[in-house]
Amino acid sequence: MDLQTMKDNIRKHKYETREQFWEHINLIVNNCITYNGFNSELTRNAQKMLEICNGEMKMIDKELEQLEHEINPLLGDDPLAALSFLLRKCVEKMILVPSSRPFHFPVNSKKLPDYHIIIAKPMDLETLRKNCESDKYHSREEFIADLNQIVDNSITYNGPTSPFTQIADNMRQCGLKFLEEESDHLSQYESQLSSREISKSPTTSSIHDSSNDVLDQGSILMSEDEGDSNVTVEGPGVNMMTVTGGESMVLDSGQVRIVASDEIDVEGLEEMDISSGIRVGEGEIDQLMQDLQNSSSSEEEYEKKEESDIDDV
Repeated sequence: MDLQTMKDNIRKHKYETREQFWEHINLIVNNCITYNGFNSELTRNAQKMLEICNGEMKMIDKELEQLEHEINPLLGDDPLAALSFLLRKCVEKMILVPSSRPFHFPVNSKKLPDYHIIIAKPMDLETLRKNCESDKYHSREEFIADLNQIVDNSITYNGPTSPFTQIADNMRQCGLKFLEEESDHLSQYESQLSSREISKSPTTSSIHDSSNDVLDQGSILMSEDEGDSNVTVEGPGVNMMTVTGGESMVLDSGQVRIVASDEIDVEGLEEMDISSGIRVGEGEIDQLMQDLQNSSSSEEEYEKKEESDIDDV
């Protein structure tokens, strides 16, 4: 090993990690010790070269670590990036299948004008690769579904016994073999992705008590005092609405519905028609109160009439 060979390796992007680079640096020093002896002037120069290299790399340690993760996401802690990296490696393996070039890129509609009429969902290795780079696939199943689409399209357009279909199937078998070889890693990344997606999914809280109160996508603060319950509801469109005396209530995405209540007092930005459970705007409150007053007056008149009738008897 020598510095010129290492320079060529750098130009050809052969080093993906610092360890690979250090392996060749140490090989130069060890070869020099083996051939020239430990006390040789050449060996001392090789060791000085090693020390200089060590100092320079320590100064840019973080930058090198970041580059390593960009080159090989398997070294990082992002399961989606690692999964996409392995799936992209699978595409690279399939590209090497002999005579597979017709499936490397999208079909040219100028050369085959009827292709997009016959094939509803075109698919090719370049599209697979781009999907991997954009982290589209969150599991092997999603990737394999698009891979199978390539073979199915060939069967539809070229026929099941066509040489093109045989090449497409060979390409698929190559990809499936690679996925099987990396099955343990892929399962690990898929599991981590699934756990992360579950932890990030919005939680819906449901609270049940003896009165069958149910609250979705909101929060409730409840206190009871001598049989009376005060319920304060927070949620989209509610803004700290307080309900007193409700026996059963449902909050659905910020909409409150009161069921089977006796004496209910609602405080909030908007008031509600308790009997029907319909939200009442500010412009309708006066009308609602007037109706309630008229109803009360009618009851009083009816009671007075009954007393008058009894006196007459």
